[in-house]
Amino acid sequence: FQPSRRLVGASLTGLGLAAKAGFFLREGLWLGLTANGQLRGVFAEYVHSGPAARYYVARGRDFSFFAEGGYAYGYFKMNRWEFLNEAQSRSLGPNRFFSGNLHFDLGADLWLNENVSLEAAIRRNQLLYTGDVLPGASLGVNCFF
Repeated sequence: FQPSRRLVGASLTGLGLAAKAGFFLREGLWLGLTANGQLRGVFAEYVHSGPAARYYVARGRDFSFFAEGGYAYGYFKMNRWEFLNEAQSRSLGPNRFFSGNLHFDLGADLWLNENVSLEAAIRRNQLLYTGDVLPGASLGVNCFF
């Protein structure tokens, strides 16, 4: 978590992928770029990227905990559904648009060694164009160098 150290990572997010790369500006504070994509989904499909900041609130030898926030811009396709009753639903059709997206993550790293960690996080996405909130979760691996 020392200044000028780099962090690069990749995660699985449900049916999608996420990537990040950046550096520590000061101890525990990471700044970087993120990219996320999900090309097949029941409720949403998207591809977006943008800047993010992460702060490690608790740093331990085995576990570290963080909060992350960021902004991304990209393509979204929201699938709208109408539930007629318990057994039936119908699609109201896709809604395609470009939008800004604010995200907030809470997560933890499990350290495998001093340079590699496994990461688990939960996410809240807020689409600025529609106001939709998309929750998410991810599992990934990070490399520090």
